[in-house]
Amino acid sequence: MPVLSSVSYHSLLLNRSVPLVPWNCEQASICKDLKFLQLLHRLGFQMPVDTGKVFIRIPNFWTPDFLYEVAAKIS
Repeated sequence: MPVLSSVSYHSLLLNRSVPLVPWNCEQASICKDLKFLQLLHRLGFQMPVDTGKVFIRIPNFWTPDFLYEVAAKIS
């Protein structure tokens, strides 16, 4: 069984959008990259500027099937 992070677990439990929390400096720097942010925005991720939150978020209304569709767009 895969290990679920506490951030994801509690977000899903409360039916909230799941924040993409950077856990190291490399991930934090990628989350500041303009091209990466534009890609996520075009894919439909919730951006901090739009939500008033700190982190980029995966919308809570996205289904697993939709997540696979989003992933397929970039692979």
